Amino acid sequence: MKKATLYFDGGTYPMNPGHGGAGAVLVLENGENLSFSQYLGEKKTNNQ
Repeated sequence: MKKATLYFDGGTYPMNPGHGGAGAVLVLENGENLSFSQYLGEKKTNNQ
């Protein structure tokens, strides 16, 4: 059986406008890294 470790982080910056993003790194047992990141955009609110 092959083993791997997944590191994940995601979140938002809750200001006006709020920004969000997520990223992940998968580390395989042979040392190879597979990475992914995504900017999730901004959400405009009516908060002043």
